[in-house]
Amino acid sequence: MILAVKIGNTTISVAGFEDDHICFSASIETRKSATIYEYTNCFVQMMSFYQISVKEISGIAIASVVPILTNVICQAWKRLNNVSILVVDTGVKTGLNIKKHHMNMGTDLICSAVAATKLYTLPCIVISLGTATTFTAIDQQGCFLGTSITAGLQTSLTALLDNTAKLSEVELDAPNTLVGTSTVDSIKSGLIYGTASMIDGMYQKYQAILEEKATAILTGQYADMILPFCEKQYVYDEFLLLKGLHIIYQKNQKK
Repeated sequence: MILAVKIGNTTISVAGFEDDHICFSASIETRKSATIYEYTNCFVQMMSFYQISVKEISGIAIASVVPILTNVICQAWKRLNNVSILVVDTGVKTGLNIKKHHMNMGTDLICSAVAATKLYTLPCIVISLGTATTFTAIDQQGCFLGTSITAGLQTSLTALLDNTAKLSEVELDAPNTLVGTSTVDSIKSGLIYGTASMIDGMYQKYQAILEEKATAILTGQYADMILPFCEKQYVYDEFLLLKGLHIIYQKNQKK
């Protein structure tokens, strides 16, 4: 079994792959202050819950946007099973056509683009909704053209509540109506419908850049929440990034 591990700003996501099949997936909270021991314990509990022995793991691929945790997570897994760990970084083979001036793009964007290129019809637009909301364009030849990045749903909500003294706590879930009749409903409407409208609008602008019909893929933590409020048709792929990690791991194995 190959493990794909994505270290994000909010969550750490893990998926176990056998061949190209996902056997299990789970997420834990990202805690920058947690120790190697604490993360080791979290992963032990995770594997135990799915009744998977750490001895079944033959390799691990990691993509991280939290550098301070990369080595911590690597060492935590090493304690469980001293197998080969591939950390996606510059120099790792991805198979993706990336221009030199894009080499500093986040590994999460790269992994998602790798999966999109292999699994979907090109050109394509990858829209990821997590701590940040990102848009990535990949052309007909599989060339990574670039991205747009803006604040994610929870990030926007937190900023709004932190900077507005009289607003009450708001749960991030679907609004009851477009035109809110209470402060809470109005905030939910602005966030959910506003994000959906932005996605539809950005999709059109990106498609104009690509100059032909593009496959639009929605992924990330909040994708399933936003999808019902979008007017355009999108492919929903919950595990796009983790699939990309698995593909990259395979590409970097010696024949």
